[in-house]
Amino acid sequence: MFDVRIAGAYPGVSGDFLHDALKAPHVTWRGTPGGKVLVPRDTSFPVTLIVAGSTARFQAQVKGDVIVAGGNLELGPGARIEGRAIAIGGVVMQSPWAYVRDSSYSYPRHNYDLVERDGQAMLQYRRQQELTGQLWFELPGYYGWQELSYDRVQSVGVQVGPEWTVSGTDILIQTIVGWHALLGGVDPALHLRTPVGAAWRLDLDARRETRTNEAWIASTLDNTATTLVFGQDVRNYYRAWRAEGAISRPIEFMHGLMSFSIGATYERAQSLKTAQPPLFSLIGQALPFSNRRVNPAINDGDIASGVLDVQYRHQFTSTPWTLGVRTEMPWQTVGAARWVQSIVTGSLLVPTVGSQYWHTNVRAVVTMNGPAPGQRQYGLGGPSSMTTRDILDRVGDQLLFAEQLYTFPIDRWEDPLWGTPKFSLRHVIGSAGVGSLGTLNNEVGVRLDFAVMRSDIMYDPKSTRVIISFAAAIGP
Repeated sequence: MFDVRIAGAYPGVSGDFLHDALKAPHVTWRGTPGGKVLVPRDTSFPVTLIVAGSTARFQAQVKGDVIVAGGNLELGPGARIEGRAIAIGGVVMQSPWAYVRDSSYSYPRHNYDLVERDGQAMLQYRRQQELTGQLWFELPGYYGWQELSYDRVQSVGVQVGPEWTVSGTDILIQTIVGWHALLGGVDPALHLRTPVGAAWRLDLDARRETRTNEAWIASTLDNTATTLVFGQDVRNYYRAWRAEGAISRPIEFMHGLMSFSIGATYERAQSLKTAQPPLFSLIGQALPFSNRRVNPAINDGDIASGVLDVQYRHQFTSTPWTLGVRTEMPWQTVGAARWVQSIVTGSLLVPTVGSQYWHTNVRAVVTMNGPAPGQRQYGLGGPSSMTTRDILDRVGDQLLFAEQLYTFPIDRWEDPLWGTPKFSLRHVIGSAGVGSLGTLNNEVGVRLDFAVMRSDIMYDPKSTRVIISFAAAIGP
């Protein structure tokens, strides 16, 4: 650990990140140019960690941000960041076994050199050199394994594939091959990202995949563990060939970042059935909401749509918040209705006393001129959403889910391996339906997060129902 400050200019959003972090309470580790700093798993930090001068392999716990100035930030198994992951002069390399509470940010075109001036360590800004024409091969995730899944309709599934980048440019090519035990065959995927002019970016994506509209309830890793252990798959599924193209640009503000995207999608979808006999789980095999739960049919057919997506992240203050709206307007669809659908998301985090904080999440689906087909209907109910309702017992093209938590990190019980237990007071309101929301349900209760597990005890005042649920809490 040592003291460091910025020498001269610190342009752009990445410079603001670094400058603000150095002014606030923080810990700084020294790197070696061209080398790599290992932040081991049995290490914890009560404040933001800054690694200056090289790439960092991070597997520790931190109650704040992790900022690497001068290389990549490699997240390893067991990493837990109660803030943001930021790489300046490189990229944040994700791991399915790492947790980042807030977003990850990569600024590969900006860099800082660690230099000595009059006995003082300094970070000197330097724009990255342009090395064009060289094609680089990378294996993201865990040696190219980008996803491992287990669900009640496909059994075990994997996604693996490399990324190709052209040095000195933002051109990225992702090639992925997916496979699921019960479906057979392979699911190919190809994604191209390339700059268009100085500010815009073009993304082209084509793939065969199994899709879900309930990924917002639990990450793939969390849902996999919950399905395998408790037999509680909180997702519905359908199969699709899908092609999507979009042009987008970021817009930087003093305290936030907006992304604007406009494009089109084409999707050819078909239904999937629940596996028979029901797939294995360690607990809950005989329960009606276990892996026996029927996967609902969709309206098989083609949908071609225009898509407008606007997202804003207010991230440079002590109260970060987000707001996003994604609107789909089809010109070809199944059924007679010519629906238009918007998905609205938002979040707000407010620090309170000590390490305590209040956090709220809101998600709404609004469909006009419906009904929308089954592949554009969303479910609600079960662990991590409306706990006192059965799993996904509310499904429709109209949805509202609002959750607020007041969280008390139990700092005195901090474990260097598993992190800090968290106790939260929780309130949820929500419903879903076709054409209308129907009756809104309220729940109040408590949540306990520790290590890779989450438990909710929730009470519905109207039905007087009390439910205790358990789920994995591994991913973000």
